[in-house]
Amino acid sequence: MRDVETFSHDEVKIIELGGCVGNWFEIEFVMNVLKYCHKLQQIIVGPYWRESDTLDWNSYHLWFQSGRRRMSQKLQDKEIVGLEKLVLV
Repeated sequence: MRDVETFSHDEVKIIELGGCVGNWFEIEFVMNVLKYCHKLQQIIVGPYWRESDTLDWNSYHLWFQSGRRRMSQKLQDKEIVGLEKLVLV
């Protein structure tokens, strides 16, 4: 197991996390990205994803009610540097 603090994440500028429904591991991922990607400009989290063989966008309808609220509450309860870079779609 490697320590993520030893790696440079300076090339990461924008991350889009699709198909997100507010699970604990998605929240942890967002917190770690904000913590370790110092040059990050924006991280976009939303319920939408696109299948590789179509141009249609799919989504988890429950995101708008519970997932987005849960993620927002969990992240607001903590002192997170760079939280202003997070966009919840």
